[in-house]
Amino acid sequence: MTQTILDILTRPDAAPLNSRTSGRDAACQSVRDHLQRLFNSRRGSLVHLPDYGMPDIAALYLALPYSRDQIMACLRQSVSLYEPRLQHPQVRALALEGNQEGTAFELCGALPGHQRVRYLVTLFRSGHITVSTGGDYYHG
Repeated sequence: MTQTILDILTRPDAAPLNSRTSGRDAACQSVRDHLQRLFNSRRGSLVHLPDYGMPDIAALYLALPYSRDQIMACLRQSVSLYEPRLQHPQVRALALEGNQEGTAFELCGALPGHQRVRYLVTLFRSGHITVSTGGDYYHG
């Protein structure tokens, strides 16, 4: 798989994706990288794409558990609009036992070629969001 222009610009010293990972893994990693950027962008920060990104996550985090459905809808909508490689996105809330600093969601979907993938999306009180592809949250 070839790198996107954003991958090249943000990691110019990185080896091409083809030399680091298999095609399947490279596709999952490329989508993960884009989701990380998408979810950590705030709506309204791009004049030409005012709905790109997420609303103020710190405010939504403070309203948990009442805002859980709203967060899941925002995640799903952002993926549907701005990550076309991840088809049929589904989001569900997960319990992070013993973790008071964050809340987690599972994001599932299919990449081209009907490859099912699963990501762990963790929201932190600070408003930062991480997207994981390792361990149990890689391929479903």
